[in-house]
Order: sequence, then C-alpha cells, then structure tokens
Amino acid sequence: MPAVFIKKGSILSFGAVKSGCRAYLAVAGGFDVPDIMGSKSTYLRAEIGGFLGRALKAGDVLELGTLPETSARRIERLNIKAGNDQFALCEWSVSKDILPAYHENPTLRVLRGGQFNWFRTESQEHFFQDEFLVTPQSDRMGYRLSGQKLQLSEPKELISEAVTAGTIQVPSEGNPIVLMADRQTTGGYPKIAQITTIDLPVLAQVKPGEKVRFKEIQLGEAQKLILLREKEIQLLKQAVNLKD
Repeated sequence: MPAVFIKKGSILSFGAVKSGCRAYLAVAGGFDVPDIMGSKSTYLRAEIGGFLGRALKAGDVLELGTLPETSARRIERLNIKAGNDQFALCEWSVSKDILPAYHENPTLRVLRGGQFNWFRTESQEHFFQDEFLVTPQSDRMGYRLSGQKLQLSEPKELISEAVTAGTIQVPSEGNPIVLMADRQTTGGYPKIAQITTIDLPVLAQVKPGEKVRFKEIQLGEAQKLILLREKEIQLLKQAVNLKD
C-alpha cells in the first residue's frame, strides 16, 4: 500500500468493493475540522463534530491541516516526480498485513459479559454455536443482530451500568445489539458478551445481510492480542518516520 501524491484539481474515485463496506482516506496533515472531545469524527445524531456536524454533500470543501515538516518535504519531491502527471507513487509502501483480515461472515472473539450467567444454558450455547444476521437497522450506534432469540433464566432487573464499544446487550425480545462508535455511555440491558478490541475493526466492515459468529477467549489472550497490534502500529510509525 504505497502513499500517493495527488495534484490539486484531480478527481479521486473508488471502484467496486472487494471486501468490507467502508474505505478510509488518510491525508498528510489530516482534515482541518474542530476537535470535539478529542475526536474529529462526525456524530450525526447530535449534529456535532466533523464538517458542520453533518454528512458531506456535493460542493463541500475540506481544508487540510498543517503539514509536518517531513511530509512537506516528501510532497515537494513527489510533485517534482509527478511532472505532467496528476499523481506519483511514493518510493516505499506499507504491507497489507497490518490491516485486519476483512472477509464475509467473520468469527469475532469475545469475552463473557457481566450478565452471561443470567441466560439459559441453551441460550449460552446458541450464542457461541449459531450464526447471527446483521440487519438493515444497524448503524454507527449499534449493530442489531437477528438469530436464535436469547432468553434469561428468569426475569431480572438491571440497574444501568457502563457500556463501551463492542458491548453486546440483549433486550427483552432476545435479539442481540452490539454497541458501536456512536453508542451511549450506559445501558440497562443484560450484557451477554464483550467483543475484543482487536476484532472491532472487523465487525465495523460487516455489511447488513452478512452473518457473524462468536468465539470465546480469555481476558489474558485478548490483552496480548491488542498489545501486539499496538506494538505493530508503533513499529510502523517508527519505520515511516525514518523515510525522509
């Protein structure tokens, strides 16, 4: 995956999707939009963040942020390299191995949730053995799943408690909801499981109509996986910074 220099006035287009459902565009200097609670993303429900708190539309102009000195030097060299062409490829690239393995119908690694033992034994078994369909009602707040309905052993009341990205809640009708980026901060539904941080990017690329499975792992393994990923990213950053 080489970095690409694109001249002003060029048109960037995307072909057919090969895997996943979202593409990410990273630009040197980042996009010059306000930081809201430490993020430049857009929260559409509250109309804050990003570009005027809304989805982009035709005619919008996104300004770029301040370029680091190293990026400015690279761009100057690539501009010369491009000559009369509209773009030029950087002389080095990043291995695709750094990306999560996006594919249809993935198996996601999870930890047991705080109320896992509240569910019937057969529901616990169905959760790990069955596939669940990602429904069209899914969005950035939560992925709504459909499959074998999960039932509690007996009716119970739960005081709202903290939730996070990847928390799997089960409302009374029995279909799980996986909380995503625009989730709330607390929830009152029983939590059957928690998707590991390492697999959240994989889930984010699953399209409505595709299916997912869940596999239980232990906390220690989940921690090792995310620490290894962070180490890989830090090594990548160091390698890129050495390219002048």
